[in-house]
Amino acid sequence: MSNVRGLYFAPAAGLALAIALVGQSAASAAPAGPEVELLHAAPGKIAVSSVVANAAMHPAYLADGDLSTAWNSRSGDLAGAWIAFRVPAAAHVTKIRLTAGFTASGPEGDTFLLNHRVRRVRVVHGGASSVHELDVSNRGLQDVPIDAGGGDFRVELIELVPGSQKRWREACVSEIEVWGVLAGATPGTSSPTVAVGSLDAPPMVDRALEAIPLGDHASIAAYCAQRAAREKPSRLANPPACGAPAKGPTLAPLPAGWTSVSYFLTPWGQTEPDCNLAIVSGGRVHVVEDIGTTSCGAGSAPASFCDPTRQFFRLDGDRVAIVTSIPAPAPADALRFEVGEELRVCGPGPDKAISCTAPISVGHKMCRGFGDGLPGADGLSVEVERWSIDVRLTHGLLDLRAGEGALDAEARASLGRYRLSLE
Repeated sequence: MSNVRGLYFAPAAGLALAIALVGQSAASAAPAGPEVELLHAAPGKIAVSSVVANAAMHPAYLADGDLSTAWNSRSGDLAGAWIAFRVPAAAHVTKIRLTAGFTASGPEGDTFLLNHRVRRVRVVHGGASSVHELDVSNRGLQDVPIDAGGGDFRVELIELVPGSQKRWREACVSEIEVWGVLAGATPGTSSPTVAVGSLDAPPMVDRALEAIPLGDHASIAAYCAQRAAREKPSRLANPPACGAPAKGPTLAPLPAGWTSVSYFLTPWGQTEPDCNLAIVSGGRVHVVEDIGTTSCGAGSAPASFCDPTRQFFRLDGDRVAIVTSIPAPAPADALRFEVGEELRVCGPGPDKAISCTAPISVGHKMCRGFGDGLPGADGLSVEVERWSIDVRLTHGLLDLRAGEGALDAEARASLGRYRLSLE
C-alpha cells in the first residue's frame, strides 16, 4: 500500500527537454515562500479531454499521489488528448511534473510497455505555448520547466509511442504535479476536483461515505455505565470489567485535535471480550466501539491452520483509516473458522466533533479442515477461502480496489473512489 502522504519521491531520471518554443508565458513576480505542490496545497481543479469506459479507472487517479494508478483517455483519444489544470492566479508556477505512461503492472503484464506512452507535450498558458519532450523509457515523474503566473494551463499530448498491446488505444498518464510558490499555502492539505471536457464543467461525482458522530463522555467509566444500561448481561465465563485496559497498535502521530488514544475491553462480546478505541479530544472521550476482540483487531484465530488477517491504521492529515479483523463466532464444528475485516474512517465532523463512517467490509477469510486418509488416520487437509480489498487514503480521498481472491457481490459493490467529507 502506498504511503498516505503525497508520494513526491520519484526522481526524474531524464529531465524533460524543451525542444520548441512558441511565444513566452509572461513570468509573474514570484511570491515569497517555499515551493509546494499547488494542486494539493490550495483548492485546484483538473480537467481531462475524455475518460475510458471503465468505472474502475477514475480520472482523479491522475493526482492521487500514486504512480501505480493512472488516467486513461477514451479509446482512440490519443494525439490531441489533453490535461488541463487551474491553480490560484496568485501562484507562480515553476514546473509541471508528469509521467510518460501508466507505470504499473497488471494481470496482462507491464502496463507501461503495453499502453501508449507520451513522447511530446505542448503546454499552453494564456497566449503562449511551449513544446517539451518526455523520455518514453523513464517510468518516473519528469520535469517540464515553467516560469509563469497562476491560472489555467493546458497540457496537450501531441506525440505518443504505441504500446505492445495493439487493442489498447488509450492515452495514459499515471500522475501530474504542479509545483510553484503561493503565499500561505500548506503542502498536502486539499485535493483538486476533477472534471471531463472543460475546467468549467461540473466536477465528476465522487461516492459519499456516511459519517456517524461519536458520542462524547466524561470518561471511559461514564461510557461503560451508559453502555451497561443498554446491553444484556455478559454470558462470558470470566468477563473482564468494562474499561479494562488492552493493548493495541500504536497510532502516531495523532490526528489534529486528538490528545490521546487508548484501548479498553467491554465484556459483552459473543465469544470473548470486545476491544474498543478511546479517543480523547477537547477534554472528552469518544469511543469507536467493537473494533476487534481481546487482540484489539490484530486477529486471533483459535484454529492453528487459520492465520490472522491484516490490521492497520492509515493517517491522512486529520483523518485516520482503521482496518481491523473481526473473528466470527466459532461454530460447533471446531474445524471451521471465519475472520472478517472492517474499515472505518474517523476524523473531524460537525463542530469539529469526531465522527466515523459506518464499517465497510474489506476482507474475509474462512478456513475449513477436513479429515483425510483411512478411517482412524490423523490426516487433516485444509481449505482456505479469502478475499480482500486494498485500502488507500490520500489527500482526503479513499480508494477501495479489488485485492486478492474472488470478491463476493457485496464486496464488489463497495469498490470505488470516495471523497471524504465527515462534516
